[in-house]
Amino acid sequence: MKVILRIIFGILGGVVMTSCVSTVSEPETSHTPIQFGTSVSRAAVNTADDLSSFSVWGGYENVSLFDGTEVSKTSDGWTYEGGTRYWVPGKTFNFYAVYPSGKATSEDSGQTLKVSDFQCPRSFEELSEVTDLMTAYNSVNATVNQGPVDLMFKHALTRVNLAVKLADDIPAGYKVDILFLNFGAFTKGNMTLSLNTQSPIPEWTVDNTSFQVFSFSGTGGTLVNHTDITASGGQNVSVDITPEEYDMYFIPQTIQEKGQNMKIRYVLKNDKPETDPGYRYIENEIEIPLYNASITKWNPGDYITYTVTISRYNVTVVLNVGDWEDGNLGNENIDFE
Repeated sequence: MKVILRIIFGILGGVVMTSCVSTVSEPETSHTPIQFGTSVSRAAVNTADDLSSFSVWGGYENVSLFDGTEVSKTSDGWTYEGGTRYWVPGKTFNFYAVYPSGKATSEDSGQTLKVSDFQCPRSFEELSEVTDLMTAYNSVNATVNQGPVDLMFKHALTRVNLAVKLADDIPAGYKVDILFLNFGAFTKGNMTLSLNTQSPIPEWTVDNTSFQVFSFSGTGGTLVNHTDITASGGQNVSVDITPEEYDMYFIPQTIQEKGQNMKIRYVLKNDKPETDPGYRYIENEIEIPLYNASITKWNPGDYITYTVTISRYNVTVVLNVGDWEDGNLGNENIDFE
């Protein structure tokens, strides 16, 4: 799901800034301080109550008012360090934020934000503790009575789900058991965010030593609905075979020819009991390089479902790509060649 984290900057304008420091002294006249409020839809593993702090960069022209300033949740609401900041009417303010706080640093004389050596989960135990890295940006032309400023946080990672579908030509009653499914991709990299562009998009480079294989076993409890996926005799539906807490989170990455891949071992059997003379089954194992797909890159915020379609004769893989908000609804299938 796409996360919307709204940061409300409530300020009465009319203050002229004369200093380039990030802390502005309280003026003699009364002014409303910056206030924060959050509204969060469903994130990777977080709820609104889980959000504790994020970092903000921002200011106007050459004046930096927020320089990686930590904004934290307290019993009295959201507060930030370094003193109160105020609007300057007529100036254009640019705000950038990274959640959670402490992940990003400023480089290139404040023109770039960088997250170094970001590590995604490498095991099933870590999947339930994924860090939901997010970024946000907004530009505001300040007025005398400047209203709220929204920072819409967007996912910086790629989320991957696995599913299985029986081909529609499979006779009614045929079943498939998934014995295991392996999925391999890179789990570590560096992210940069340019502060010189409107609506900046995170750029990623992978650590080529961070390749990790996740092995989902039908007997180890990490697959659900892995037995008795049954043909209806008509149009069959895909079945998610991993619990939601086992969705995988990766850094966005380019698919390499001899890199990311999946391997599946399954048993396809007819609708006869095993003791029946007419009982038939096929046990098969196939490895599929993800490079064969018609897309070559995972993007920030993508929610990708790899669906293995099993027929009596072969196995194909269909790739559905959507964002975390729509859950892939309304997206065309992208077939492996």
